[in-house]
Amino acid sequence: MYHIAIKPNTFTVTNELIDQHPYGKKDTRINLSDASVQHAKLMNNIPKLLEFTVKRNNEVPDLVFFSSAGLSLPRLPESVVILPWMKFSQRNNELIYKKQIFEELKIKTYQFPGNETLTFEGQAETKWFHDGAILAVGYGFRSSKESVALLEKLIRSIYKNYDILPPTIIPLKLKNHHLFHLQMAMLEFSQTECIIHKNSIRIKDLLVLQEALGGQNIKVIDSNDPFCLSSIVLEDRILTHELSSQMRKILHEITKKTIVEYDMSEFEKAGGSPRALIFDLFDPHHVKRKKQCNSNPSSPK
Repeated sequence: MYHIAIKPNTFTVTNELIDQHPYGKKDTRINLSDASVQHAKLMNNIPKLLEFTVKRNNEVPDLVFFSSAGLSLPRLPESVVILPWMKFSQRNNELIYKKQIFEELKIKTYQFPGNETLTFEGQAETKWFHDGAILAVGYGFRSSKESVALLEKLIRSIYKNYDILPPTIIPLKLKNHHLFHLQMAMLEFSQTECIIHKNSIRIKDLLVLQEALGGQNIKVIDSNDPFCLSSIVLEDRILTHELSSQMRKILHEITKKTIVEYDMSEFEKAGGSPRALIFDLFDPHHVKRKKQCNSNPSSPK
């Protein structure tokens, strides 16, 4: 597993963007120096990191939230990524940069066939279980049930091309606008276990997930911290934002992993978190790069 990140050179918040998530406040300003320090501290602890730099511009203020760069598909003989189609038009400006990065890494890509009503925001809405045999997909705020059906059709087609059994897709309707991505509503901490925010997912969908994973493998917590589950899970650690002492204890007791906290305050102004900053790339053999590699993808002339 490799991890891809974008330095926050282009990161900003404007009044035109604040209605796109529930954490926007008028006249919010990002301290880019603080954001760069916060980002660097987190990235220093990410294994197999491929970090890119994009020249500063105003067209891609949310590019740093790279978990929505697409969806990497496991169990295939080569690296394959489904590119997203974002709900908000300015985020689709990011697509050229995402494509260039995957091209540089020689990753095969498929475009999600989206439009204004059929959207898919990539890894931010998904969780893999059972070594890639099960894919949970959230919808409700940034996508629709029809989007999930279209994603399932595309995934089945891709796996069929390789003569490999496609994953089982489990749609999960999100109920809480403050947890508008599945990566906020759920933390998967093993191939069969996860933590879910109380009342974040429709009950009948949760029952389907319980049947797939086993009811004892799903822990439900009741917390007013919207970012506590939007964390990065490593083999022995969970990288998260600054927690209350109670939440720190809960996460450790459930996962049995070391909890490592970071100041993410600049990114939280834009509704972001540690999990939102990292894209996970399944790679069977061929990505060979240094831990940190800087690039300057540029817009086409």
